[in-house]
Amino acid sequence: PGEMVGQFMAKASPEVQGAVKNTIIGLLGSLRASPAFEASISTTHRALASLMYQLEMTGYMFRNAEYRQALQRSLSAALEPADDDEESSSTSKEGETRQYPTVRGRISVSFGEDSEEVEVDAESYVSELSKEVQALKRQLANLQQEKEQETAKDLLSYVQSMEASEMQSLTDSVSPQVLDAMKQLVDTVIKGMGSDAGKMDEMTQVPASTLAQLCMWQLVVGYNLREMEARESIKNRLLEPGLESDSEESEE
Repeated sequence: PGEMVGQFMAKASPEVQGAVKNTIIGLLGSLRASPAFEASISTTHRALASLMYQLEMTGYMFRNAEYRQALQRSLSAALEPADDDEESSSTSKEGETRQYPTVRGRISVSFGEDSEEVEVDAESYVSELSKEVQALKRQLANLQQEKEQETAKDLLSYVQSMEASEMQSLTDSVSPQVLDAMKQLVDTVIKGMGSDAGKMDEMTQVPASTLAQLCMWQLVVGYNLREMEARESIKNRLLEPGLESDSEESEE
């Protein structure tokens, strides 16, 4: 467990490390071990097993949230229009795309109740208004993007900001093999603590420092299981018969 957690701390992004640490702090709070005293937590083996399983699913969810963030960033970068394109779309030169209706003639404009009316070219006036609208749209888009980027820095906040259905989708794809691996690990740990099927409702005491390490381990396990599952899925797709034949034809 210690080696696995060490590798996670060395390779995982700061965002997911922060999410893992904040999750543990949220669970244990002031009960975490301190130099002054060692707190213990009383619970049943059944409740402890349930907590471990939930933490593994949370770690799995964190990895999926990272995948989703990366995809959203890639799509945003690909779909973001260039400044030149935005400017050209609002100009009134002949042959270019307009974002406002074609108007002709002159119109009277006043800039206040007591101001004098001024006649201006209608097309030029509408063109200027269109440019101002486009500039405001860009500002709003930039503000929205900055807000999303700020939220994305904190993976836990990113997950918590999702709708219930979106959050559920982060764990909907879990395979039966991964679920079985999670269950087997939980059973092994609980048995190692001296429990069996007939003792699941018996009380046990766990030092807060040990529980904190156990929570960290379970989160990392879930995170790693999702990573392994994704790699295996990509490998299987690459080995599909149709893809293999296409690859052979391209080599010929």
